[in-house]
Amino acid sequence: MTDTIAKVVKKDIDQLNATLTVTIEKADYEPILNEELKKYRKKATFKGFRQGKTPLSFIKKMYGKQLLSDIINNELQKGLGEFYENDESNYVGQPIGNEDSPGLDWNIKDLQDYTFIFDVGMSPEFEIKGLEESNSYERYAIDVPMDTIEEELANAQKREGDRVLAEEDIQDNDVVKMAVKELDGDAVKEGGVASEFSVLTSQIDNEDFKKELMTKKVGDTLKVNVFEIEDAKDENHAKKYFLNLEGDDLEKEVGPFFEANILEVSRVEPCELNQLFFDKVFGPDTVSTEEEAKAKLKEIIEGQYKSQTEAVLFRKVQDELLKANKENIPLPDAFLKRWLVQANEKNTPEAVERDYDGFAQNLRWSIIKGKFAKDQELKVEEQDIRDHIGSQMVQYLSQMGGQLGDMSGFMDQMVERSMQDDDQVRKAAEAVMDNKLFDKIMEIVTIQENTVTPEEFNKVVEEIRAADEAEHLAAEAVAAAEGGDEEE
Repeated sequence: MTDTIAKVVKKDIDQLNATLTVTIEKADYEPILNEELKKYRKKATFKGFRQGKTPLSFIKKMYGKQLLSDIINNELQKGLGEFYENDESNYVGQPIGNEDSPGLDWNIKDLQDYTFIFDVGMSPEFEIKGLEESNSYERYAIDVPMDTIEEELANAQKREGDRVLAEEDIQDNDVVKMAVKELDGDAVKEGGVASEFSVLTSQIDNEDFKKELMTKKVGDTLKVNVFEIEDAKDENHAKKYFLNLEGDDLEKEVGPFFEANILEVSRVEPCELNQLFFDKVFGPDTVSTEEEAKAKLKEIIEGQYKSQTEAVLFRKVQDELLKANKENIPLPDAFLKRWLVQANEKNTPEAVERDYDGFAQNLRWSIIKGKFAKDQELKVEEQDIRDHIGSQMVQYLSQMGGQLGDMSGFMDQMVERSMQDDDQVRKAAEAVMDNKLFDKIMEIVTIQENTVTPEEFNKVVEEIRAADEAEHLAAEAVAAAEGGDEEE
């Protein structure tokens, strides 16, 4: 950082609060100001004066206050930046103006020394509790039952199967094509609406109609209320998708009951468990038998749960460390509440007071992470960020069913583009650091494996979500109550 002319003096008030007095003396900034005025004079063009010959007094009158303000503010920011870079205290929030800070007078005719006084908040030095080998944390390991694996294998066979016509019966998940004619009572209405449509039996919500349909076959007829085939659909949906009406015809009065003649029934014939199927689903030369396919599916499903189990473990570690270190990390609460109000115009004193505990919790976690990263000398390099962004893209493309192949050139371009986005880079850097922190913590503490079924683990996840939601709703309720009090 470029040397600054600002002089910064810190005065400790207590363990958590201090003031910074920044002085910028006339003797130091006046040469800078004069140099800038000369630059403006060289470029300035005013009627009645040749370029570069405008009187300096006129330039001062036109631009002096703005130049003076810009120079002082620039030196102020440089001075604070240089101070923070060299000071090893742990600061929280940003400096806010002290009530004793002198007022500002940008008098270009009577230059003076400028003094600024800021309040700053700090967190004390501390040692992290809860990160010893004796500290034990539970990690869930998912044991996928065989019936789940067999169900997944059967679903894969259906996905890769061929659609065939069925003549003798109708089963669940069959696609039934039918021709319908509007009824008037029990007879087909003369000039009534006629249409053809297909419906997936598993998506039929009217249980009575579905039950009757499943007893029929191609060529049979039955009576159907087209407006009750699917729930939660308005009348126009049935008119549009079942009766093929559009435009002004959607306003047409149509009776609900229709005679339905079953024209065609098709279903997916599951793919055989052969090498072609194995290669298509698992990749070439990966699986060659049904048992190997089941083992691979078990590995895949358990792998899909891994990120969730790691997230739950990290959440438990975070909760325990926050609990163990709350008293260990006092915060300058009064300062932070003032800073939050000043930092965002939407932050009213009432809102800050209401939400402060959550803010303080997040801040303490950031302090713990920063302390641990510093103690362990963990750093995020540019290549780490690039690798993380690249892996996220590969994962996304895989989930979307993309064929990756040789896409190295395309991926490099996408990563390079993402690296130009400061927000993406910041988020990626945070994710990389979190991963490094988590990996390091796992090396230190003791991990107890707890094998559970997917259902048991999902229950744990739901309990965490429910607790988070309850906390969120409680905050909203308090906000609503406070808003009601204000209206009264």
